[in-house]
Amino acid sequence: MFRTAVCCMTRDAPDLPFWIAYHLRYFDRIFLRVEGGKRPPEDDRVVVVDTTEPEDGGLLRQQERQRDFVDLCVRRVARTHGVRYLLHIDDDELFVMEPRWRDAGSLLRTLAWSGATHARIQNHEAVFRVDPGDAGATPYFTDARIVFRDGARSAFMRGYRNGKSVCDTFHQPRCTGCHTFEGSHIILREAVILHFDCLDFVRWQNKFLRIREITGLLPFYGRSVRAVRTGDEHEQRRVWLGGVVVRDREPLLLMEWIRHADRENSAPGS
Repeated sequence: MFRTAVCCMTRDAPDLPFWIAYHLRYFDRIFLRVEGGKRPPEDDRVVVVDTTEPEDGGLLRQQERQRDFVDLCVRRVARTHGVRYLLHIDDDELFVMEPRWRDAGSLLRTLAWSGATHARIQNHEAVFRVDPGDAGATPYFTDARIVFRDGARSAFMRGYRNGKSVCDTFHQPRCTGCHTFEGSHIILREAVILHFDCLDFVRWQNKFLRIREITGLLPFYGRSVRAVRTGDEHEQRRVWLGGVVVRDREPLLLMEWIRHADRENSAPGS
């Protein structure tokens, strides 16, 4: 069985210990670039590739650093650790697959069989079922009030239509974007990425206060920057909660899988 890994550039993660423990149940290694903040918990399976002080160079500069880091992981770090399949996600995202797969490697073998350089996985964006005010989610990834915007049906999600990608490092593909690779791809429908980016109203405000340029942004980003600049909290909350919210059973099952993993992570001897 080929080894698998998640790589991530992290800064002020909402709950890095949970994020790491969760993904180590399905992946063999985690590769991190830590930009300030606390170092991750000690674990032989967690490889801190680089540490650096936070850099305030804006969104585009952040994306450049992400691409450089992922390319480094594909070409050098993955080979050093014997990793064949490499997923790049952010520290506010969770990889979720159907429970019939025991680990990521058993699922990702389909990528090797296909001959493609990478597989794309659809995003679902988290939002509270009801506006919780400034309370935020506690615990961050498992709050019972969370549902998800559906990338297939929501105009909110057009900017995320390609989702996130896992690459086959055997082909040594280069990044063509933060979360995409060159070459042919397949669509991986047995897994999704759950993104908790703007779940918390204050976190959303702080994020878009830092973004100065609207040109070239995803539509939701542009609307968010404009709303934050108005100073009108009613308009801000309307934009933050905007979009089609999925109400069918599938996203609720996704959350149950995460909560099950949370209970396992908290069990004695885990």
